[in-house]
Amino acid sequence: MHKWEYILQGQKPDAEPSGSWWREWQTFGNIKLAINKEFEGRPVRIYFENLIASTEADKEIFQLTSKTF
Repeated sequence: MHKWEYILQGQKPDAEPSGSWWREWQTFGNIKLAINKEFEGRPVRIYFENLIASTEADKEIFQLTSKTF
C-alpha cells in the first residue's frame, strides 16, 4: 500500500477524500510497517521512531469485551 484515502465519520458521503502517503516501510520480525505517514495538503505526519514489534501477543487482547466499543 502506498496511499490511504478516507472520508471521516460525519462528512458527507460525496465529500472529497483525505489522503496520506505511507512511506519508509521497514520489516519488524515477520511484519512490514510504514513508519512515516504524510498527510496531503496538511503539515502533519505520523512518524514512529524506535519502533519494535513483539514476536508474541497475549491472546486476550483480541477478545471482544464490553469495553471494546
